[in-house]
Amino acid sequence: MSTSIEHFAIAAQDTDALARWYCERLGFSVRNKNDRTPPAYFLAQGDGPVLVELIPANDSQRAGRRENDPGHSHFAFRVDDFDGLHQRLLSAGVRFTGPPNVRPDGTKLAFFHDGEGNLLQIVYRPKPL
Repeated sequence: MSTSIEHFAIAAQDTDALARWYCERLGFSVRNKNDRTPPAYFLAQGDGPVLVELIPANDSQRAGRRENDPGHSHFAFRVDDFDGLHQRLLSAGVRFTGPPNVRPDGTKLAFFHDGEGNLLQIVYRPKPL
């Protein structure tokens, strides 16, 4: 039996705005948008197999999260051009949590928040794990 990740879901206060954020800043495209109000989206990067689903959040207020709280911590996106994407995100007003972490093996990591405060990471690895 084989399994793989198909998608991960983010409950968003404004699915339209967050879909635009992912498309404009990270190069996603809309793979599917339903006809509900507010809509839900499936976003993809190219033909990649892993999708981001944006679903309307309920009316609850989001509890503040600290690094390494139990549960979801962050989502990481593998990139080929770390420096180029890092600069484009900075130019688009994205605030990183700190400077890039460059490891001795050439791996590069940087954390930032999306348009609704979800913690994301970009990562470049010279060799796959």
